[in-house]
Amino acid sequence: MKNKALTLADAQEQVDAWIKKFGVRYFSELTNMAILTEEVGEVAR
Repeated sequence: MKNKALTLADAQEQVDAWIKKFGVRYFSELTNMAILTEEVGEVAR
C-alpha cells in the first residue's frame, strides 16, 4: 500500500477534528497575535 502525501488541508482537518473531539478551544485572535509577535522577536535576535 502506498502512503498518500499529507496535504496542508488534510492536516488542518485532522487538527480541527481532534480539537472538536476533545473540546479544546482555539486561541483567540489577540492571543495568536501575541504569540506570533513573541516568536518573531525571538527569531529576530
